[in-house]
Amino acid sequence: MVDYYIYAWDCSISPEHSDHYLTNGVNTFAHFKRDKENIKKEQLAAGKLSAVSKTVVLHWNKESHGATGDESVSEYFNLVWKWSGRKSEWIIRALKDYYIKGANDKIKLLYIVTDGTLSNKGVKTCVELNKDMHYETVVFHAFDQDPEKIDLSVAASFFQSRCIACRNYDLHHIIDISLKYDYDKINIENFAARKHQLQSYIKLKYINKLGLDNDGLHEINKLKKLEDRLNRELLSKRMKYTSQAAYLNAITKMSPIPIAGSIEIWNFYCSSYKLTEEVEEFVAASLEYIKSHQKYYVFDGYKPDPKVDKPVENVQISTATS
Repeated sequence: MVDYYIYAWDCSISPEHSDHYLTNGVNTFAHFKRDKENIKKEQLAAGKLSAVSKTVVLHWNKESHGATGDESVSEYFNLVWKWSGRKSEWIIRALKDYYIKGANDKIKLLYIVTDGTLSNKGVKTCVELNKDMHYETVVFHAFDQDPEKIDLSVAASFFQSRCIACRNYDLHHIIDISLKYDYDKINIENFAARKHQLQSYIKLKYINKLGLDNDGLHEINKLKKLEDRLNRELLSKRMKYTSQAAYLNAITKMSPIPIAGSIEIWNFYCSSYKLTEEVEEFVAASLEYIKSHQKYYVFDGYKPDPKVDKPVENVQISTATS
């Protein structure tokens, strides 16, 4: 049994992108080594550390910039030398042909670093090749001076369990899609804060599924139940506001609602109806995405969005889930 730690480094870059990509991309190898050690420490603490592990760098050039000569690397594999060109499917072919031989061999960590994208046909090919593969943790880094030119397509077929996706070092997704999402943790008070995490879960879990399957049907049912529950919670809060003594007294006497109470109630109703619309729009978009036969690979949202994303700090890998 061998535990593999794979670093797939796309260094067949175009000249106009070389400075930005190389300057930023080379640092991901240090992150890869850090995350590899963190995973080993977690395994050791759990008594599951494999006796044999291997670190492999897959790359599309004669040398892997930023990693060459590193003593922690067991082997370098030049994809160009073997297949002459650049395609993400060769990551999978190399792993199948040269590394993952035994039933107990595991890919504990896969880093994919690129400045490119894949066509829908390329993604479909990778999905087919990955059907009998398993990746416990996938970390994806895409770099380009124009963030709209990069997306999730290169890594989409590899997302199976713990997924981390970054664009120009900005964290956009961190979720374990192999686990069932705990919808009960979402309530009307924390919906705004947890919405992005749920969207990441749905987006990455169904990014390679075209149309509905049983998992999708169950997910749709959970989303509808979530919407109903959140609407009931909002209705309950509205009832509490309209049951306030000052409000009821004013209504009974057919007199104006006290100014202080009126402003408070007005503000609450405005925010509550806005939140109702937000819940409905989110659930509707999620249902449409799960059912859709056409998936988009944009980093945020379910469809292309011209808005620029706000940066989020990079994080280290942890097995903890929220």
